[in-house]
Amino acid sequence: MNVYYLLGWHGNLNAGDDAFAIVTAWGLRKYAQANSIIMEADSSKLLYKKHNIKLIQHPQFRIPGLSRLRRKYYSSIAKSFIYAGGTLFTANQVDLILKQKITKDTKTPRLALGVSAGPFVSSQHEKKTLEVFKSMNYVSFRDDFSYQWAKASDLDISYTQAFDMAILLPRILLECKEKKETQNLDKPPTIGISLLGFNILKNKNNWKQDLKWIRNFAETTHEVALGKNFKIILYSFCRHPWYNDDLACEAFLDAILSNNINKNNCEIELFKHNGDATRILSDMKRCSHIISMRLHGCIFAYTNQTPLLMLNYHAKCRDFGKTVGLDEQFCLDLSPFDIKSYKNTLNNFLETKSIATTLPYKRALEKAMLNFEGYDNWI
Repeated sequence: MNVYYLLGWHGNLNAGDDAFAIVTAWGLRKYAQANSIIMEADSSKLLYKKHNIKLIQHPQFRIPGLSRLRRKYYSSIAKSFIYAGGTLFTANQVDLILKQKITKDTKTPRLALGVSAGPFVSSQHEKKTLEVFKSMNYVSFRDDFSYQWAKASDLDISYTQAFDMAILLPRILLECKEKKETQNLDKPPTIGISLLGFNILKNKNNWKQDLKWIRNFAETTHEVALGKNFKIILYSFCRHPWYNDDLACEAFLDAILSNNINKNNCEIELFKHNGDATRILSDMKRCSHIISMRLHGCIFAYTNQTPLLMLNYHAKCRDFGKTVGLDEQFCLDLSPFDIKSYKNTLNNFLETKSIATTLPYKRALEKAMLNFEGYDNWI
């Protein structure tokens, strides 16, 4: 029985992490003949029900100690432990990983697929991250910065330069016969906007400042959209209580409604991630343009080959932009953020007809497949 144990932040209502779980399960079944994929939790139950990923915290039973027993059992029979996708190696996480029993288990292979290195908060964080990677049997990096860091650090294990695995979601939909083709021609002018939860947006301790920022951003975006006859769809990518984007989306709507009573408004929708990342990716095909603060809002825009204006809050966003060669004029930092400059950029951006990147989509797909191809070489 080929059992693979996924480690990460999957199943917590974050579209990017949930995409990693779906794609990793697909890749392991396709390339490693896996017949059981195990992960820790699934808040929505959709990864369990729709994608057949088994859970340590079983959704149908609430027996004291059951999760602990299931974790021990599946850990003991797992063929590999998989750190699947994203920025998993933060300062706190590398400390936890180094303390885990599986890190000291030399019998069961450990893989890190589609991951990033950094951003490092200290030299000690960087040193411990390198120690974690050296305990792996194979690592595939999703961005150029991480791969170049591994080369400069003389990482002496098998590793490769891949791509964010979420780009493979359309291939999974096609194989599952769920993909609905959407023509890029004659789309109604629509801006899809992925906002960030307040506590990581501007100031963790000052919601009033965040509300003011959102109000200015919403009013400016709405003014330009209305002038160009665009509708707006707000996307809530992460709905975990710690990082909930719903609040920012609702603040955006409130800013428009309170300021434009008895005035013309452009049409605005709100779309919330429900745990199945294929759903939000497919819905974003309705958009002619994407403005994203969330990294996977950017990656989904690239996946759909939709014009993208990236608003960076995190180094990994800019790393992705550099990896795909996103035009610098459409890659703005959230801090510092100049609302007048944003307005000018937005006006120019909405005149574009195609995504301004230099990495061909086909090449990105080939790189993403390197997360899974050559499985025999992993161990």
